[in-house]
Amino acid sequence: MSYTRLMTPTLSTSALANSALANCALANSQIRWFEKGATFPLEDDTLWTIEEGLVRTMTWDETGEISCVGIWGPGDIVSAALTQVNPYQIECLSRVTVRSLSSQTSHLDELLVTHAKQVEELLSIIHCRRIFSRLLKALQWLAYKFGQPHHSGLLLDIPVTHQCLAELIGTTRVTITRLLGELETQGQIKRFSHRRILVESISFSNILP
Repeated sequence: MSYTRLMTPTLSTSALANSALANCALANSQIRWFEKGATFPLEDDTLWTIEEGLVRTMTWDETGEISCVGIWGPGDIVSAALTQVNPYQIECLSRVTVRSLSSQTSHLDELLVTHAKQVEELLSIIHCRRIFSRLLKALQWLAYKFGQPHHSGLLLDIPVTHQCLAELIGTTRVTITRLLGELETQGQIKRFSHRRILVESISFSNILP
């Protein structure tokens, strides 16, 4: 999908002026704020880059069962224009600040490529056959993406619940709770209060199957 308005030589002077004004409007980024639990309006194809906070993209089936199809944070882009999934929703997991992007953004191509790569990374993790491995790799992926350096690994401190993890890897909340206990017993992770998880030292090459 193109985000550039094409201008033909047959446009009138007035139309050219209006088009120039429209391009100037595109160049001026719009900043919006959303509270935790809010959802993004999907009525247009605006590309949003996240400046602060965390969101998840999600869909659901005819029974209402939710599937999380991505978790995104600062530097990532989100938009209904980036998917053919229907139904589709962008939900804030925390208070979020976003800025609109225009077709003039110098690094837009790079952002789109990074977005596509992350979708493929998560897709490959979700297709791990063993749920135990799926959860471990998902935690490692999240830690690599959002974690803070720690002397024995990466500290993951994001507002992701057991239910959210279950919807991310396609299992149940009860299974997530049990497997987190097993991972801790094995020394793969260490859990703290307020959902903080320490993931053992990893390199990105070990995350994907």
